[in-house]
Amino acid sequence: MGEHITPINEIIGAYMDSGFTGDENDEDFLGLMHKRGAYAALTKKIEPRQARESIKFISQISYLHNAGSDIVVSLSKEDAHDIFQSIYPISGIREPDGNLEIQRLAHFFRDGSEHDFFEYRGTMLSDEIESGFHEGSKVKKTHIIIERNTKLRGFYFERSPVAICNSCNMDTRKKYPWMHRVLDLHHILPLSSGTRVDSKKGTMLEDLMPICPTCHRAIHGFYDNYLRESNKKDFTDEGEAKAVYGLAKQKIVGGGCYAR
Repeated sequence: MGEHITPINEIIGAYMDSGFTGDENDEDFLGLMHKRGAYAALTKKIEPRQARESIKFISQISYLHNAGSDIVVSLSKEDAHDIFQSIYPISGIREPDGNLEIQRLAHFFRDGSEHDFFEYRGTMLSDEIESGFHEGSKVKKTHIIIERNTKLRGFYFERSPVAICNSCNMDTRKKYPWMHRVLDLHHILPLSSGTRVDSKKGTMLEDLMPICPTCHRAIHGFYDNYLRESNKKDFTDEGEAKAVYGLAKQKIVGGGCYAR
């Protein structure tokens, strides 16, 4: 699976030039490719900041990854095709008032749409149970999509080539010397939160922790228990999320758990 990099300004320019409404198919989008060189220049005619920030926001909870002024796509060809076959525009007359338009759009999803998330079967494992959660939910899918973003994982370990699990303190390089890297990334913000982005540095890596796969599954299970006992679907804020992560770590390293 390859990675595809596109400047954000080029995406904005392509949208401006296309006149697309959302009814187009994948072949229509492919037809935009032959004019790629001209799109970035179109953004000089507008103030692109809002559009740029919107694209960065979307990338936080999807298969996209923001790298400065670029968007990186870590997605298989099969999954890209599945997306185009699954998405559809929201029809109807737009409300002139922005707040009313948001309410109109929210109405389509108030009961929870089965299409709110795509599975990306060829790109990542998407079953929450695989990752240690006892039960599935939309916020957990958001959490898993972020943690399994291959580009984000590569970006993190390129800048922080650690081999020690932040949870159990196992040195994976010593434990598995034949492996290049076995650590996962754990996102320590509330489950529904995207990765935070600094306008100059890109994705904020301090929101991610390197942990071994076993600890990762155990921590997700701990989260499930905590949220169920607290009658919550998600952590209230960053402080609670980090505190519960700390509690899970204490449980993992405490007690005599090793066979003699």
